[in-house]
This record gives sequence, structure tokens and C-alpha cells, in this order.
Amino acid sequence: LSRSWFYRLLARAITPLIIIGLVVLLLLSMFVIVGPHEAAVITRFGQIVGDPVSSGLHLKMPWPISRTEKYAVGRVHQVSVGSITTKLKKDVAILWTNPHSEGQEQYLITAPSPWKSGRVEDSDDASAGGPSATGMALVAADVIIQFRIADLKKYVRSSVKPSVMLTALSERRVSTYFVTHDIDTLLSRGRLEAGRTLKSQIQVDTDLAGLGIEIVFVGLTGIHPPQAQQVAAAFHEQIGALQEKETVI
Repeated sequence: LSRSWFYRLLARAITPLIIIGLVVLLLLSMFVIVGPHEAAVITRFGQIVGDPVSSGLHLKMPWPISRTEKYAVGRVHQVSVGSITTKLKKDVAILWTNPHSEGQEQYLITAPSPWKSGRVEDSDDASAGGPSATGMALVAADVIIQFRIADLKKYVRSSVKPSVMLTALSERRVSTYFVTHDIDTLLSRGRLEAGRTLKSQIQVDTDLAGLGIEIVFVGLTGIHPPQAQQVAAAFHEQIGALQEKETVI
């Protein structure tokens, strides 16, 4: 084999071939292809150079001098906060009384119910957990936050993981909102209002943090009483009794 013409040719040309291969790789690293719904930031020695580039073919300095980070700015992203931190079970109906998440649910604290002795308290303190209200309640809620990247430069410079920071800000807002509203309101007419209020509040927090994010939608996709100790079943029984009463009337 060492006497073949190919071996002798390769021995003479190995160094030029290696050099040509390295040059080709460096030239290829100068081209950046940004796909649809994407934008990219180009960095030089770790510093952002110029404005973000949109979809298409672009040129930059070769690697490792210059690098590219791509982000899906044209798509809506989503994070979940609240009680469900794991995936939902497949082929399982989402009901109050059956476990439908893979992990254990974490309950949120709500304000005490304004119902006392069969009537609603007239005081505003009762609906907000004030001095005239006593006790508290627990509820399981799945809150989703949908957002898009509005300012890519701010998004990149704000945090190592902006989505994690958004999740932390959202969890704080959700906990604060739930503790000032009673469970009866959250389970019924206050569900839609909660989404609208939390959307504006979380947007304010993200603007103050400089995340460069636009909150598109906040919604309570699931909310129910605790399943432990048959609490959710007791709520079902009470609601069924009220429905039977109205039917008889």
C-alpha cells in the first residue's frame, strides 16, 4: 500500500489539503442563514455588533471572532405558572376530581370567601380578605403566559434566560392576585377578569425589568379546588345541590 500512487500523492498533498479544508470551513462560518420568523444577533468577541438581522443570508466575521444567536421573534412563546409544573397526562380528561398532571399539584392561597351565614358581606373588606373576613382557602390553578420578543436587543441583554425570569415575575404576580381574591370569584365570574388584570400587571413588571417582551395573552386554563381529602368532590356536591334547587324552582 505504501508504494501505491495514491499513497504517494496523499503524502505530498496532505498539508495543502488540510490548509484548504480549514480555509473552506472559515469561509463557510462567515455566512449566516436566518430562517423565517427568526432574527439573529451577531456578536464579535462577545459584544453585540449592530442591529439584529432579519431572515435571509448575511455575512459576518469568521468563527471564532464572530458568533450568531438566532431567536424566533415571529412566533408566540408560552410559559406556565401556578399549580401545574409538569406535563398533563395523555388521554386523561381534565376534571376537578381526577388527577390529570404527571406531578403533584401545588396549591395557591386565596382570600377568604365573602359568604357568611348564607349571605354575602356588604363590606369591601370581605371580598379582599379584610378585617371582616376570616380564614383562607386553597385552589389549584394553571396559568399560561403567552408572549413574543418585541425588542431582541433588550431580550438578549436582560438575562441569561429571560423566559425563566418571566416565569419568576409571573409567579409573584399570580400569587399576589390570588391571595387578594376569594375562591368563589376565581372559580366563576372572576376567571376572565383575572387574565386581563394579570396581563397588564405582568407587562408592567417585564417593562421594568427590561426584558423586551410583549405579553400577548394571560389565561387561567384550569382552576379547581384541591383534590385532596375530597374537597373538589364536596364542591361538586354543593354545586349539584344548587342546580337541583334552581331546577325545582
